[in-house]
Amino acid sequence: MPRELMALQMYAEYAHRVDDGRIREWSELFADDGVMAVRGEEHVGPKGIYAYLTKARVDGEPSTARHLITNVRVDVDGDHAAMRADFTHLRVAGGLATTEMVGAYRTRMRWHSDEWKLVRHEVSFLLDLPTN
Repeated sequence: MPRELMALQMYAEYAHRVDDGRIREWSELFADDGVMAVRGEEHVGPKGIYAYLTKARVDGEPSTARHLITNVRVDVDGDHAAMRADFTHLRVAGGLATTEMVGAYRTRMRWHSDEWKLVRHEVSFLLDLPTN
């Protein structure tokens, strides 16, 4: 499969793993030195990123939320890729879907062996409603 297509599939894999509750697998999308920058904090490496997300989520417990990732652009240059996309985060409860977050991803990746790894993933918000 071409690297460009594999890079595009990274965002789909990112959303599916976190929405399915596969938090450890989701954190393993990051390089050992990968950074997730969100809400003014930076979390480093799969272990640090896993620790951050499991403060609010239980590994193995599927979410009632879904990440919708749109307007994806990828630029691949050899073993490096830069991506950007918009996202909407919906929560389903009581038969209704509520928009909780709207924002953008800015992501850099590095080719490692036979797959892309997230090197820096920045999350910015246009809408970030408090959740219970």
